[in-house]
Parts: sequence; structure tokens; C-alpha cells
Amino acid sequence: MRRALAVLLYSLAFLLPVLIAGGLGSWASMRATMSPAPRELVSRAEPAARPPYDPRKPTVAVVLGEGVSEVTDVLGPYALFAQTGAYNVYAVASSRALRTLSGNLDLLPHFAFAELEALLGRAPDVVVVPAMLEVGSPANRPVLEWLREQARATLLFSWCTGAEVLAAAGVLDGKDATTHWADLGRLAARYPRVRWRAGVRYVDAGTVLTSAGLLSGIDATLYLLAKRHGPAMAQAVARRIHYPTPEFLRDPRMQPFTFRPPDGIYLLNTAFKWRKREAGVWLYAGVGELELAAVFDVHAGSFTHTLHTFGTGAVRSRHGLYLVPRYTPAGLPPVDRVLVPGAAGDLDPEARGHLAARQPRAGITYLHAAPAFAFDPALQDLARQENLPTALFAAKRLEYRQRLELSGPGWPPGLLALPLLLGAAGAGCAFVLRRRLGRHVGKHPLPGATSP
Repeated sequence: MRRALAVLLYSLAFLLPVLIAGGLGSWASMRATMSPAPRELVSRAEPAARPPYDPRKPTVAVVLGEGVSEVTDVLGPYALFAQTGAYNVYAVASSRALRTLSGNLDLLPHFAFAELEALLGRAPDVVVVPAMLEVGSPANRPVLEWLREQARATLLFSWCTGAEVLAAAGVLDGKDATTHWADLGRLAARYPRVRWRAGVRYVDAGTVLTSAGLLSGIDATLYLLAKRHGPAMAQAVARRIHYPTPEFLRDPRMQPFTFRPPDGIYLLNTAFKWRKREAGVWLYAGVGELELAAVFDVHAGSFTHTLHTFGTGAVRSRHGLYLVPRYTPAGLPPVDRVLVPGAAGDLDPEARGHLAARQPRAGITYLHAAPAFAFDPALQDLARQENLPTALFAAKRLEYRQRLELSGPGWPPGLLALPLLLGAAGAGCAFVLRRRLGRHVGKHPLPGATSP
């Protein structure tokens, strides 16, 4: 019995510091990559100029949450629908105040819900719903109410765990749906009225279309374009973004993803990679939406980098999103590297001069200098700069299905050693404390105790 209690004591002493340190590290990681825009930036950001409206075209509304919305879930569908030239595509929210995407990318909605309704005089033809942080919070109640209203007359289309937003709004009850593979169990327990399906890239339930994790949304979008406009349009869009052959247009089935031991690198990066790489991300006029999504979801989404946007002022992306940088080139905080979602010619000479003068040690990486699917060079860079296991899980988290050549270092021994050292220190302290208490009790027996 005494031996069993000792084993229990040492086990708890080993686990407690690991859990406390890991919990604090995870909290710090989430805070660093999911932080809303600073108040001063929000207060001085002017509403975006309204883009043109063509009443002959159907309208796609990409919804932004009140807090942080998932970056690829917003930029991905926006870019794909805009690529067609067949749609009015707008970012919409409950108000036109500045919104933040995961990884700390800030943008301005084109329209508030009421403004879009006044413009169209009806519901949008397609409403795209991204994953949103704290979807059940009171702040997001206007979003859920608006989605319930749109459900009567439009196609609701969720990317990744945007399905949770639709489920919270009650519009998935009694319908088939899918979501990110890592969230299926959680959402099935929380929303049992939804018929959740695994092993598919997307589910078409008639008035609702749901996609699985992140890049599965590309397949779902191409499927929708082929359904509404014919396969030629879907194939043309796939070619423009250098997306591999859209093999899931006819059959969305895929081999389900599951957690495996090597995937623990993601948890270690989240909880115990306390020194993130600080990186500046250059925002410039005409920057590609998919290129930006790749930078933010691969680098910040892997919890290996903390990203800081910088530019000379608010800029319009390739297809008209209004992006607001948090820093100027002169005011960028110290960074380890600079990531340009483009080629060398996309970095302003004046900004390059500021970087050379103020941050000469910060190397500049031009991630998209050559034509390629936007996520390929980002994943390759992550493998080289961090390690291969981190990049492999990043591809898995993204539900990247194509063959991609990655090379980089193996498992980082220091990252695994840290929790082991913390646990050993805790067990060692318990051992020393137990020995001292034992000696103290031996020298000073309790009152009334008798010697054997």
C-alpha cells in the first residue's frame, strides 16, 4: 500500500508541472495568434470604400465573426469566387468595424448586414461561413440571428468548423454535415441533432453545403462552381490557382484522418515552444488572398511563428479586400525574419530600406516568387525553418491531399526534453520532500506514539 501511494505521489508530481507549464504555454500561444486588433488601430481605421455591384451577377457574402475568424476560411472562398468573375463577392459583418482573422490579419468588411440587404433587396445567393472563435458568445448573437434569416432563401456554405457556427444557429438540425476531422467528435457530442459524416471532403444537403477541414473547402467550392456553371469553370479556377486536378468534383469520399503519435509535435509547439519566431508579413496592394492565407495558416497556425503585419497603409488585395497593417515599416517591432507573400518586386524599396537600416539581421523570404499552389511554398518553408514533423502535421491539419516534397530537420530534441525535464524536476522535488518529512517524523514522533 505504501509503495502504491509513493508511485501515485511521484506520478502526480511529474505530471503537475508539465500540465501547468503546458497550460500556460498553450494560453500564451493562443493569445499571440488570436489577438484582436489594438484599440487604436480599430479607432482610426476608416470604413472600406464600397465595391461596385453588378445586379446581373449573383452575390456571395463571406461572413466575418465579431471576434476572430479563421483566415483560410475567409480568404479562400473569397479568392475562388472572385476568380470566376461571375459573382459579386463581399466580406460582410454586423458592422463595418475592423475585424481580425487568425494569425493577426486585420481587414475591413465591405458591408454591414443591413447595408447588404438594402443594396440587394433580397438575400445573397451564397453565404459563406468560416470558423469563428467563441461562436456561442453574446457578441456573436447578431451573426447567428442573421444566418437564421438567410437560411430561408439562400445557400449556406461553411468552410471547416464554420459548420459549428451553422449548428449553433440551428440550421443544421436534421441535416447531413461534415467539418474538420479533429472536431467531428466534439461537435457530434455538442450538436447531436446534426448527422455528422466523416471521410468526405464536403456534404451537399441541398440548402446547406458543408466542407471538411480548411483546404477541403477548395474542393467544395469547385464542386459548387461545377454544379452551377459546369465543370469547365471549376477546372479553369483550379488552373488559375495552380490547384492539382480537382479529383473530388464527382466523389467527395476520402480516407479519414486520425491522430497519430507523430502529431504530438503540434501539441508540443503549442504548449512548450515558448520562443516563437517573430516574423513581419508585408501587406501590399494586389497581394493574393490565397498567398496570405497560406502564410498565416501555415506559420502562425502551427504555433511556431508570431506574425506582425506591416505596410504603408490600408491596401486592397488582388480581388478587393481591404487589409489594414498593424505597423509601418519604420515601426515594425524587432523580428527574426520577414515573409513576403509574393516576389522580390512586391516589396516596396522604401520598406526594404527601413528593414536594412533598422533590422539588418532579419532575413527576407519571398514565398511566392514562382507560380505554384499558394500553400506549397509555405509548407516547404516551414519544413526548412522549423522541422519536418511540424510541416507534415500542418499539411494534415489543412487536409492537404496531394503529394508534396518536403525536407527539413527531424524531431527537435529540445522541444521534447522540456516537458520531461519539468516532470523530472517535479518528481525530484517530491522525492526530496518525502525524505525530509520522513526524517522529521522519525526524529519528532507524534504525541502519544510509542516506539516499536
